[in-house]
Amino acid sequence: MNKENNSSRKEFAKSQFKSGLEFQKKGKYAEAEQAYKSIQREDGKLLFAQSRLNLALLLEEQKKYPEAELAYQEIQREDDKKQFAMSRFNLGLLFKSQEKYLEAQHAYQEIQREDDKEVFANSRFNLGLLFESQEKYLEAEQAYKSIQREDGKLLFAQSRLNLALLLEEQKKYPEAELAYQEIQREDDKKQFAMSRFNLGLLFESQEKYLEAQHAYQEIKREDDAEEFVKSRNNLGILLYNQGEYNAAKEVFLEITRDDNPKEFAFICINLGLILKECNELVEAKEVLENIKKDDGEYFFCKARLIIGEMLLCQGKYDNAKKLFEDSKRVYHYESECFIRISQDSIKLFTKDLIKLKEIVDEILNCLKLDSKHEKYICHYTRPSTAFSLLGYNEEPSKLRLSTIKNVNDPTEGNILLDYFNLPNEEIGLCSFISCFTFNHDSLNQFRLYGKENNQEASGVSLIFEKNFFGEYSEPCNFIEYGKKESLINSFSLENNSSINTDINNKINKLPVYRCIYIDNESDYIKLAKRSEIDFYKEGGAEFFTSYLDEINKKTDEVKKLIDKFKEVLNSMFGNNKSNEDLYNIVNYILLPLKFLVKHAAFEDEQECRIFFITNLFDERIISNVKEKSMYLEYEPSVREHIKEIYLSIGAYQYEDFFIRCLRDSSKVCRSRNPFRNK
Repeated sequence: MNKENNSSRKEFAKSQFKSGLEFQKKGKYAEAEQAYKSIQREDGKLLFAQSRLNLALLLEEQKKYPEAELAYQEIQREDDKKQFAMSRFNLGLLFKSQEKYLEAQHAYQEIQREDDKEVFANSRFNLGLLFESQEKYLEAEQAYKSIQREDGKLLFAQSRLNLALLLEEQKKYPEAELAYQEIQREDDKKQFAMSRFNLGLLFESQEKYLEAQHAYQEIKREDDAEEFVKSRNNLGILLYNQGEYNAAKEVFLEITRDDNPKEFAFICINLGLILKECNELVEAKEVLENIKKDDGEYFFCKARLIIGEMLLCQGKYDNAKKLFEDSKRVYHYESECFIRISQDSIKLFTKDLIKLKEIVDEILNCLKLDSKHEKYICHYTRPSTAFSLLGYNEEPSKLRLSTIKNVNDPTEGNILLDYFNLPNEEIGLCSFISCFTFNHDSLNQFRLYGKENNQEASGVSLIFEKNFFGEYSEPCNFIEYGKKESLINSFSLENNSSINTDINNKINKLPVYRCIYIDNESDYIKLAKRSEIDFYKEGGAEFFTSYLDEINKKTDEVKKLIDKFKEVLNSMFGNNKSNEDLYNIVNYILLPLKFLVKHAAFEDEQECRIFFITNLFDERIISNVKEKSMYLEYEPSVREHIKEIYLSIGAYQYEDFFIRCLRDSSKVCRSRNPFRNK
């Protein structure tokens, strides 16, 4: 009789489980819950565990999180090892989604390899990500290292890739190299390709160019087409920088449109630039003409601009103008500049004007932040604005690039023109800027900027990581893949798809440039730089001398280029100072520099800037007539790139709110600079 009852009970449980699945498919959640809950452990341990796992997932889908937690926790190892492992893995994901990081950690750590190798490996991978997000790097390393090849080749490769990136971030370069090299092609072709690409970048950063070359060359097309193209692009640039132009060209020519149309456009741009550099202009033109509108507006416009410049140098003005018109959508400033150079009234000066433009580009490259000692720069603002940017209890706002007309210094834009004895002509373009500084904790800046309710020294200093900004100047430079590949999404047993982000109509990452400080009366010229006390505060005072030497070299180079600009200018004008068209185009050419040059009186601000030049009709411009403001929105997230926040004395009252907002007390610092009340 008991056997019959047990048998019928098991059949009933199976029927209920099947019913639960059917109800779930039809969206009848209440009925599904009842069906799953009706199954008890005595009906069969495996079926009980499966029912509770399904029940938990169903409750979680309905955002019934406490009930879901209980359902997961009902499953025990003695019910079924695999179901237990899956329950704890999903429980870890649930806790993590609620920012219950300690509970998530414990859930992942309950899983043992004997339960299920794959789930164990996934739990340790997610545990590594969890520790990494909390900057518990040693624990993260241990979690990644605990995953073995026998647990699953793909996850082993992914764990070693993340381990290598983590070690590299901590400057443990030999260990990082070994971690990259542990990944083999038979583990996973894509992960192998990514490891060798990142290994190439690591070797390049250490100036081990031969090793970098070998790492890039290991990647095959069949491993992963995207990584293959990226590796060949960087390899080509590496060879070019070593003076091996023919070898570089051969590498670029390996890539076809079939590999990836967008990446093909990258390659065509770089190959075209090399051919142009080698004065193989016909070949360069043919390569660049391979880029079509469908490859992307950015690439198409860039190619048209480069071809147009080559035609302009050959005196083919009409053909060049057509190409410049095609490129205006993306490169309004550059296109308009070259169109003006093509005017009939100044054709005699075409070569000189192009030379002036080249000098400006060289100065900009000198001003671009590229020192290893300049990892962070900051932006002073009001606490209320900072909360808006960070998204305190609301959707985060974007950093704004405001029109140059809104700056505090009324002489902005005139200093450089005065230095060259040029009139300030109306350009007809809008310049948008956002200002930063090397002075992270400056009483002077706190007094002047970011006042809340007009209270002195009430602002905050947002310290940005350098990856908040772009690396490359536009438009005629090589496009290099220098971003590390990273596995940032948690592996899910239900969904292992990557998350794509939409590209919107905001300004993408821009290079950041240091300002030039000039005193016109004395020919005094200095570049913005970090102060010596910052090195002392970081415990790296011994590096200041080498850093100063680096900046002094840049300063000397900028001075030489400015003198060179003067020479070309004087030879053009001579005794004839009445050519208004010529004055106008020179003003155009200087536009990117005009707002990077400040009076020496402001040198203590040690300012850096990003800028964007466009026309007044750009649809990305947001205008507010009441506030008399125009601005552009900067796409990168402020919150994701904040290293620290310094609070001035008047902003101490907001300390707890910033800690709560960032969920990290270590990132919120009080300024210790003394403040004298009036």
